[in-house]
Amino acid sequence: MGFQKGNKVGGRRKGSVNKTTAELRQAVNQIVCESIEDMVNDLSELCPETRIRLIIQLLDFVLPKQKVQQDRDHVEMPLFPDLIN
Repeated sequence: MGFQKGNKVGGRRKGSVNKTTAELRQAVNQIVCESIEDMVNDLSELCPETRIRLIIQLLDFVLPKQKVQQDRDHVEMPLFPDLIN
């Protein structure tokens, strides 16, 4: 009996994390956790404009991206309906 299509032999299961990736994430997490106090001190030494710009950039790693939602029932209305002839 030969190989039948759909039979997977060996390898990782679908959705499982690569061992190297998991180890790297854990190492980076440890470095960041140990450096938080230093990063806060460094951040406070920056000028306000640079500090705000950096904080905004860091938000991309903390907050999920918002999806643009379009209302299918939305009807475009004029801003000043009295001015339309």
